[in-house]
Amino acid sequence: MECVRKATLSLTSSVLFAVALVTICVPVVVQSQSLYLINVTCPAGWQKALNNCYLFNTNDQLSWDEARTECALQNADLMVIRSKAEQDWIILQTEEYKTDGWWIGLVYRNGWQWAQYGGDNTLINWRNEPDNYDEQDCCAINSYGLLSDEYCKSKLGFICSYPIKRGDECPSGDNSRWLMTDTTCFYISSLLDSTKHLSWNDANTYCKNLSPTHGAKLMSILSADDMRSLKSLLSSFNKPGVLLPWWTSLNDQQTEGSYVWGLNGPQANGSIINSNWDVAPSADRTQNRNCGIMYQGGSIDDVTCDKRSHYICEMSAYQGHLNLGCGSWIRAGQSCYLLGNGKGYTWNQARDQCARANAQLVKVDGFDEKVWLEGLNLGPGGYWTGLTRVQNSYGWAWQDSSVATPALIKWSTEPNNNGGIEDCVEIHTDGLYNDRQCDAKVGYICEYTLQYGKSCLSGWSNCQQSCYYFSPANNSFAVTWYEAKQKCMDLVAGYSISAYRLAVNDKKEQDCINGLLRALPDGAPGYWTDLNDLQYKGIWRYALESNNEPNKAVISWAKEPNNFNNSENCAVIYDRGFYNDMKCDAKEYFICERTTDYISGSRKISSWMFIYLLSLFIVYIRNH
Repeated sequence: MECVRKATLSLTSSVLFAVALVTICVPVVVQSQSLYLINVTCPAGWQKALNNCYLFNTNDQLSWDEARTECALQNADLMVIRSKAEQDWIILQTEEYKTDGWWIGLVYRNGWQWAQYGGDNTLINWRNEPDNYDEQDCCAINSYGLLSDEYCKSKLGFICSYPIKRGDECPSGDNSRWLMTDTTCFYISSLLDSTKHLSWNDANTYCKNLSPTHGAKLMSILSADDMRSLKSLLSSFNKPGVLLPWWTSLNDQQTEGSYVWGLNGPQANGSIINSNWDVAPSADRTQNRNCGIMYQGGSIDDVTCDKRSHYICEMSAYQGHLNLGCGSWIRAGQSCYLLGNGKGYTWNQARDQCARANAQLVKVDGFDEKVWLEGLNLGPGGYWTGLTRVQNSYGWAWQDSSVATPALIKWSTEPNNNGGIEDCVEIHTDGLYNDRQCDAKVGYICEYTLQYGKSCLSGWSNCQQSCYYFSPANNSFAVTWYEAKQKCMDLVAGYSISAYRLAVNDKKEQDCINGLLRALPDGAPGYWTDLNDLQYKGIWRYALESNNEPNKAVISWAKEPNNFNNSENCAVIYDRGFYNDMKCDAKEYFICERTTDYISGSRKISSWMFIYLLSLFIVYIRNH
């Protein structure tokens, strides 16, 4: 793999500085660990915000169905509103356009429903609506962010969107048909190109060749979460009375009646598959119906493997990432930075932009930071720093009034105070500083310092630099291993953060977890962790790939795992810190975790300003 822009890494005795100037993923080895850069871009013409890509189309006036089809052709769907932050951002964007409205993914079907999974009905902000006058069953949003019910055949612009998470890396470009969900990249084959209608074996081969290094393959459904995602993706192809078949990797070619995902993949989850069979699979072996297809609504059927059909390929969207702890800002040491490279601002305007994000213009405090800035390769044009001339002197001070250390400022042939009015300082490529008139309009660099250990939500326990949630030990919280993942994500929905099943990465963390477990009542039950051997039997790994490989010296199995009845592939942890393998569809309680690198309190960035600054950062990435 290679990367258009490389990471600048500088190790000192006290701190590691690393900047993620992002494009295609590339591993960088530091202290025997693989760190990765992140692809956070959206296609040309799309806007990136709140881990989604958005397309505001005002050129094409289409009906609601036509608009949804147009989004589907671009591997997206009509936009839904999932959070207050997203609602606030959308309102700001719609104010920039003059239009009669855009179609969004809200439609009346025995009640108002979102076309995509995850929409929040509590965030529907009607404009004296809905009146449902004469079957106005489709929803549009106006330039003030208000919703109205409209005739579905009315011609309006539309907003498409699709999610893209930190760590996602799916192929992109004009010819790409890959679509990103929370953890997976899906490739949906063309409906119109009959040469791409393939047999099961040919579809399987085609998928593998799409991205052999990243393990592309025919899609599998390993959890209810996967089923919801696929049904949501395929719902844009729904037409009355039309069933479109899509190859999955489901088959029983090796052992009749024993369905697996792929030729050597995991056993099919009975609770998922049995409830979705169109009809029970054929018991007549002479029919050779050994391969599984899925329709838009999620129903599954067994057919002959030489049938020509559409297909869906998948691969992990998580190719690894460097956890920078700054959201969409650039992390270096204990600070987060934003490079504003938009239309240009005066020094005062740049200062105010940073202040609205509870940050300051960049200040160089040490040699490491100096070296890091010099390695940014900022390109043409300057960026305001927090450095200004001390009034009535030739000295320089930072925005917080602290005096600049001369050894940390790389002036080149400056400052020259041309015209006697150059009182503000910008930084250029290679870290060179220049004094300039404060009313000049250039880019800027904002900075704030990370604050750890103060961001655990109510009901979560702080340990090291992570927060942990132990589900209450009552039956309503008992879930399968697959469901535990969604439970953890739901716990922090709306906070712009992520949570996952417990994954212990070192002895200090395990000791900390053991302490929390000892505080539970005696005889406490087992709790799901992220540990499993679903991919390779007998090789226990964490599902979330950013975690370290499980340390055998840390994981205490206590005469386990024994893989009883050859069906125990997921791990729970008990009150004394002992692990046990269990059936993944067993009902257990769960532990969630997330790092405390979320900035809260006085450092929390207002949602709309965060997205505005993020857009400037993306412009910088695209232009360089």
